[in-house]
Amino acid sequence: MLGSVVVHPEAPDGGWGWIIVLSAFLQSALVFGVIRSFGVFFVEFVTYFDELSGRISWITSIGIAVQQFASPVGSALSSRYGARPVIMAGGFFSGLGFLLASFATCLAHLYLCIGLLSGFGWALVFTPSLASVARYFKRRRTLATSLALTGVGLSSFAFSPLFQFLVDTYAWRGALLIVAGMSFNLVVCGALIRPITLKEDLPGPAGRGARGTCWARFSSLFGLHLLGHFAFMRDRGHRQHLQLHGATADDREHWGGCWGRPFLVG
Repeated sequence: MLGSVVVHPEAPDGGWGWIIVLSAFLQSALVFGVIRSFGVFFVEFVTYFDELSGRISWITSIGIAVQQFASPVGSALSSRYGARPVIMAGGFFSGLGFLLASFATCLAHLYLCIGLLSGFGWALVFTPSLASVARYFKRRRTLATSLALTGVGLSSFAFSPLFQFLVDTYAWRGALLIVAGMSFNLVVCGALIRPITLKEDLPGPAGRGARGTCWARFSSLFGLHLLGHFAFMRDRGHRQHLQLHGATADDREHWGGCWGRPFLVG
């Protein structure tokens, strides 16, 4: 115990962590599943706004660009304030963007609402959710991360016919209102992210804070420590090569982590 905070000696590898995985699964579905299935609306936009399809495609292009470029902002805010409030704020921005887009009268409104506002919301959601999964799992981190990311593929199959049905039934404005309601559920997913304090987070000899350097603080702020996680940096072919030459499991784990940890942790 540290005051009233429970300090875990290491990642629990289960327990509430599976709820975190479920939350990340839904978040990946409501971010990239929506992005990949949004082409259903393009035909409606081309007809309604009488614009070229190339200009219509800029809606999701802007959204993806903002999501990618603003991801370090989401990681930095998550490191500063915790993943839960950041993801909840991102879910609100994402839903608000679609809500405002349903009242659009020109293509520029869609650029601003879906491209910029929802795109920024996606940036606040996706990276902190995967980082939360990584904090709850160590041995099963690969499995947990894989399960969380299956939401992208499954939702890509499910959302396209769903969005087409919504457009056929409620027109594109009504369909966007429903998509906004779906996106607002990211706030609920964010509320499920229970913060966890690990021993390595503590300052002093008990944790890695004692080895703090400017670079270590910078990498922590922007979530660069994820690059040192074996689940993200693993090279399967090289691990098999090491295994054939008699390397132990610990040796292979160390080799996979050595690409990131010595440089990012300090």
